[in-house]
Amino acid sequence: MKRVATGLVLALVFCNISYAGQINSSLGYTASVPSNWLILTREEIRKNPDLFEDLVLQGVDKQLLNNTLESIKSGKVDVLFRKNRKTSTFADNINMFKQIQPTPSSDKDLKALCSTLPTELRNAFNRQVSVYGCEFRIINGIKTVYLDFDGVVPRTRSMQYSIPRSQNISLIVTATTSETTLNEVRKEFTEIMASFKDN
Repeated sequence: MKRVATGLVLALVFCNISYAGQINSSLGYTASVPSNWLILTREEIRKNPDLFEDLVLQGVDKQLLNNTLESIKSGKVDVLFRKNRKTSTFADNINMFKQIQPTPSSDKDLKALCSTLPTELRNAFNRQVSVYGCEFRIINGIKTVYLDFDGVVPRTRSMQYSIPRSQNISLIVTATTSETTLNEVRKEFTEIMASFKDN
């Protein structure tokens, strides 16, 4: 089963915007975010358009940056960046987007996903990738699929939830973190997901 597993790999350098709060997303969910995360959603950009003009992202192709911001402005994706960075070349991030892909709901479907995931990630990332978790998890009464695997960038890790929105649509929520901040980000990501609610 084809899975979109690549998180947005963007390095935050400077942005004069307040951090954290409550997300009330056009993607159809709400969630609470710790104070050390920057929220980039369509709603935040609409409230502070002048501040987002000064957003600088190091090492990101200008066209990729423009496309990413346009995707956020159009409500196709939400992005969170962690303020407390321990490397100058990578910013821990969380991204959310909808995908035409059913979330596995049966043990049989989950087993099929877990068995093919290492090969799919290896082919997508063009290198050997380890998978650390592939299981069902309940998030506020919603049966989700949780994946834990090496990130697309070496020495990073991705944790991903696939949340069913309808029979054929899923909300994909992916946290990608450097190995040095894995334990901290895992804890904060777990807190964010514990607050997740359908709109």
